[in-house]
Amino acid sequence: MAASFQAAVVRMLVRRTLRACVQTGIKRVVLTGGVAANTPLRETLAAAAGVEGVRLHVPPPPSVHRQRGDDRRPASDRLKAGERAPLDLNAIPDLTLGS
Repeated sequence: MAASFQAAVVRMLVRRTLRACVQTGIKRVVLTGGVAANTPLRETLAAAAGVEGVRLHVPPPPSVHRQRGDDRRPASDRLKAGERAPLDLNAIPDLTLGS
């Protein structure tokens, strides 16, 4: 039952994500956070995105960042360290993605 539920959720997420891309003309999607660890979601979204001409970006897992000594720590590490975002923090929708 759990596998059937996961498959249904993956189909719904992929379908709605790509429908939004087509309707808005967006050509790039970033899959990050906890859901990015879901292999069926990553694989299904990657395949479907390619068909729709949408580029999918999936950042490396947080453990890779720690091995490189990178400052991009997972949010839970930053929270434990006492870091807090200001209440006026907002998204930057047209932020350029690094390579």
